[in-house]
Amino acid sequence: MRTRLILFFCLISFVSLGQDMGSKKELNTSRVSSTPKIDGILDDEAWQNVDSETNFIELNPGDGTPEPATHKTEVKLIYDDEAIYIAAYMYDSDASSILKQFSQRDNFDSQADFFLVSFNPFNDGINETKFGVTAAGTLADTKSVNGDDDFTWSAVFVAKVSNDDKGWYAEFKIPYSALRFAKKDEQILGLQFYREIKALNKTFTWNYVN
Repeated sequence: MRTRLILFFCLISFVSLGQDMGSKKELNTSRVSSTPKIDGILDDEAWQNVDSETNFIELNPGDGTPEPATHKTEVKLIYDDEAIYIAAYMYDSDASSILKQFSQRDNFDSQADFFLVSFNPFNDGINETKFGVTAAGTLADTKSVNGDDDFTWSAVFVAKVSNDDKGWYAEFKIPYSALRFAKKDEQILGLQFYREIKALNKTFTWNYVN
């Protein structure tokens, strides 16, 4: 049977803050035979016919406000037998304002925009595995239990970025060995995407967090 990943939001904040379950988003995707070159340039054939996840909403400092038209975000996800692949499009009407300060790995406190994906491999609302990259290309990864991040944990994954006058872009390859979920014909994984825009001092998410 062909494996199918059904990915949706289910983080600890959902449980503890009483989020409306009817509002959660789902992302359905299928295995691909042609995978992208991970270089941050999202022109690969593998991305051409993949649906985009859009309509990000403000997490901080707002509470569910839709992302502005000047800063739209789109995300695509595909997978093969080896890994999950993610393409993120962070549009910005003033691309010159995108902050790109270099920093050490796992440091998202620098003056640099970042994009992050969080998986809950067992969909238990407790355990998360997060992978991120800044607009400067700095990588970060962490394991989280009940919201407590452990940045001493490191996985082998690849993420590259690029930019142009419309914004910046990120491309990920996350091997299954970094997620360690159960082997089943159908996988149900918790999923969340985050985008932080330093110039606006705002963070946006794919799915609502109270």
